Amino acid sequence: MGICIMRQKRIIVNADDFGRNEVVTREIEAMIERRCISSTTVMANGANLDEAASFAKSHPEISFGAHVCLTEFDSITKPDAFKKYGLTDETGRFIKMAIFQIGERPPELLKAIKAEMEAQIDILRDYGIPLSHCDSHHHAHTIYWLHHLFGETVKEKGIQKVRIARHFAWRIIFKDPAAWIKPWLKRELVINYYKSHFETTKQFCSYAEYVSSPNSYGGIVELMCHPG
Repeated sequence: MGICIMRQKRIIVNADDFGRNEVVTREIEAMIERRCISSTTVMANGANLDEAASFAKSHPEISFGAHVCLTEFDSITKPDAFKKYGLTDETGRFIKMAIFQIGERPPELLKAIKAEMEAQIDILRDYGIPLSHCDSHHHAHTIYWLHHLFGETVKEKGIQKVRIARHFAWRIIFKDPAAWIKPWLKRELVINYYKSHFETTKQFCSYAEYVSSPNSYGGIVELMCHPG
């Protein structure tokens, strides 16, 4: 008698950027109404937050999370440290992707980043949005030097579920091991940190990545999508 072992799989489709602008918000709402997604993360500094919050209150069946944004749009707190170290411009608007290039990270900057993350989570709760999970715009929470600070902040806010990072594809590592071993190691440390301190899925990828190779994934898998 043969034994067949099947890999059980559960898919969570999460729409990022809820509240980003009118178009994105409308498209995510449409996908929720069509029951294509049951999870979305909300931007506290998005231009359409009011509409997103109103929709969230009328859809308690949906899992809403915080989409912490440190890479685009206006900072909530606008501290001087952000301007001093090149994270925002003179108006307090995040310089896109600048956080990935930050070299010097003194205590005053780390303190300011933590306060910004706290403020964004607090705003979402002040709007009455129940937060069950947390991730970040452009995956900033997977930056190696930032992941502990992000985890500390989220845990202090009582959020127990966090998105993990993507694993590097082995074909990339094998192509140039000398260049990729160190980034791979840092990525694995980030993933292991979140898995050991929070509730996470087993794997994470974009919707397109999953569709192109569904048999590569098993267990509980989060698929990221961006309606609109």
